[in-house]
Amino acid sequence: MDEGNFGSAFDCKMSSKESYDLHIIGIGNNTYANQNGSQYKAWDQLYPSTILPNGRMKERTFHENYGFDVQKVGTNYRIMDLIIEEHANRLYQNIERGNLQLAKFLGKDGEDEQLFITPNIPVGCFDVFTLDRKPVSLELQVEKGYSTEVLYNYDCRNG
Repeated sequence: MDEGNFGSAFDCKMSSKESYDLHIIGIGNNTYANQNGSQYKAWDQLYPSTILPNGRMKERTFHENYGFDVQKVGTNYRIMDLIIEEHANRLYQNIERGNLQLAKFLGKDGEDEQLFITPNIPVGCFDVFTLDRKPVSLELQVEKGYSTEVLYNYDCRNG
């Protein structure tokens, strides 16, 4: 895999696929090394609609101590891929890479639906999209039984 080095006081190495995901999807989990050589993981989120005076996109980094845990977040969703441990591990790894990941949700009525998910670090949940990339509101997710009432009550949109 091709690795890029974004030189600074903190070096980040990522594959070209991870770089693509970060640029297209806007979020990725990367490994950094500080000046002492200690490594740590952090989520990077790009804001393509906000261009800084230097011409770069606004970026926000969430250190692993921020507390976003994909497995903990996953417990708030009725995703069929999470039933089998091997499938769950693969799904979580892809989400941690920042991928827009296809997942099969099980509704209250017993029907399943394939939807895309990607991490939403600041809010502490997954963003859910239809196959044609249209957002599925949290209200609709709860109504269909795709996410729990706990997640709906935890909704951080107000703060």
